[in-house]
Amino acid sequence: MDTNDYIMWLSRSFNQNSKKVYYILNEFKTPENAFRANRSEFLKLKGIKPEKADLLIRNRDLIKSWKEGLRKSGVTFISVFDKRYPSKLRNIYLPPAGIYVKGKKLIDNDTVTVSIIGSRRCSEYGRRMTAKFAGELSSLGVCIISGMAAGIDSIANAAALEHGGFTAAVLGFGHNCCYPAENRGLMDKIAENGCLISEYPPDTEPEPYYFPKRNNIIAGLSDGVLVVEASKKSGALITADLACQYGRDVMAVPSNITSPNGVGTNNLIKQGCAMITCTEDILFELGYKIINKKSKTGDSKSSVSSKTTDNENKILSLIGSEPVSFEYIAGSTGFAVGDLQSALLMLELKNIIEKLPGDRFVRK
Repeated sequence: MDTNDYIMWLSRSFNQNSKKVYYILNEFKTPENAFRANRSEFLKLKGIKPEKADLLIRNRDLIKSWKEGLRKSGVTFISVFDKRYPSKLRNIYLPPAGIYVKGKKLIDNDTVTVSIIGSRRCSEYGRRMTAKFAGELSSLGVCIISGMAAGIDSIANAAALEHGGFTAAVLGFGHNCCYPAENRGLMDKIAENGCLISEYPPDTEPEPYYFPKRNNIIAGLSDGVLVVEASKKSGALITADLACQYGRDVMAVPSNITSPNGVGTNNLIKQGCAMITCTEDILFELGYKIINKKSKTGDSKSSVSSKTTDNENKILSLIGSEPVSFEYIAGSTGFAVGDLQSALLMLELKNIIEKLPGDRFVRK
């Protein structure tokens, strides 16, 4: 038995009500003290009725079977006291007392994260913008977070995977379930290449009131939140509001003013959120979180490798102390426009070249 076991016991006994879990911990000072408390000690606490005290005691005997169920599902429970628990999430108001995680890797303290969220019934424009930004950001080493819902969320997760990037899906249900059902394949791919995070035990079926709590985790895990397409009452706006409260960068992609799907995003822009029209806008809003992250020694380091690829070297052979145009580089290299834009952006992030007005480039 360890701290994770004690917190899982409390969390399940209170139906993932972290406020109640923290109350119990505050009263007993340590998770182990709470676990070893007797019935009369529980009944002395405010709000603990006899049936809840009895449940707490009964559930102690279920921990072994719970852990075996997690093992069979390939899921790990990580409490807020565990060093693996994401620090960004730990630092929000009332963080989940514990999370269930399945996947190849976790979101660590050095991971730059952007959540891409929006409408379930997205337009073709919304699909294209989501795939563009998720793909380009993941190519730069940014972890794409979303809720794996239909529409924008699923497209963001899928685009990150297609570009070989790291993506995380925050679920409003347990890992043994899937909603919507058609996302089962996507869910499996995320588990193989990224991670799936849930506040709920593996067999928990989706319920409408679980998804606002999921949105809270999405906001908490993020350095920035990008809303691609959202109607006036979209759930994505709840996530954006939470992100604002947590001091995250909230950004929105502008939409056609006649589109019902774009009312929410356009309103975010009117309220002062950054308007995003290209990936460089997102990098600008995130600022030094990507370009000049500080290491423990105080040295500046980038989340992007400083090594140059063959294509980047071909581009660099054309760029010197005198500015050259994008058209000149494209004509000389024969690279497709999208590929060239990505390569130039990578060279900027590596601090090798500088972009000047008029789509011109010069060596630093």
